[in-house]
Amino acid sequence: MEKVFERLQAARRNGEFIQAMVRSVGERRVPLYDKSAGRVVIKDVECAVFQLEGGYKGVCPSFEFSEHEFNSLVGFVGTVHSFVVLELDEENKLAVVSVKQADHLKRERFWDKIKALQEQGVEALQSEEYEGVITGYNLDSQTIFVKVEGQDCFLKRNDYDHERVRNIAEVAERNKRISVRVLRFNKETNQVQVSRKLAIPDPFEELRQYEEDDAVVGTVTGVHAEHGIFVQLEKGVQIKASKPKDLEPPIVGDIVTLRIKQVDFEKRHARSVIIGYPQGKKKLKDVTSFLYE
Repeated sequence: MEKVFERLQAARRNGEFIQAMVRSVGERRVPLYDKSAGRVVIKDVECAVFQLEGGYKGVCPSFEFSEHEFNSLVGFVGTVHSFVVLELDEENKLAVVSVKQADHLKRERFWDKIKALQEQGVEALQSEEYEGVITGYNLDSQTIFVKVEGQDCFLKRNDYDHERVRNIAEVAERNKRISVRVLRFNKETNQVQVSRKLAIPDPFEELRQYEEDDAVVGTVTGVHAEHGIFVQLEKGVQIKASKPKDLEPPIVGDIVTLRIKQVDFEKRHARSVIIGYPQGKKKLKDVTSFLYE
């Protein structure tokens, strides 16, 4: 147990980051330094509680959790955060910690890094990859908010994926961790724009491996009288398909084999033709039902 206490002491002394999951949220009596009194006092405050090694608990008072005010920290249970140690109570195996101060330190280092990369050029700036955490979104502006290294950043809908995102509410799950790269920033306004699309492989490039193949399998995702048939291949690649006149029309959910006819990588467009149903053809139970036999 002494080793755990010594490691926590060292982390406090050196300003090291510790990462752990919020196990619970509730009111706790914690020792806090009162600047006006010039001493440590015991206060009852809402805290995020982290389970640390050796039976120690890290408690983060609500006012040390974020620069933003929250009505409650309950929504953060189960999420992972980095923090620094403020106070230690060896007898009760308690560490008072601060996520906010860790964010502040990380944010300073992040700004130093991206400014140095910018001096090397846009390519250098956009080549570095970071882990971000989605904190929310704005439907009016079609913007997703992401925290990166303690810095609040924003991500536009078109920069989320290589494929079109129709509804950001479906992808912008709060506390979801995503890989991002910095597109641009403005230190004066404290704004950083990031892109997930730049940080993930383009699934359309997967089509290169199929160009010389005789057939590939996919799943029908859409059948429209006006727009045609759409089939999704592995890793999320969706392409347009046609069918021979003598082949029964597909329905959504059908597994089909395709022959790739044409791929335009610059325009991200591909055409294919359905040549069969390897697992048999699904049939609607009746014309008003969405249940399949």
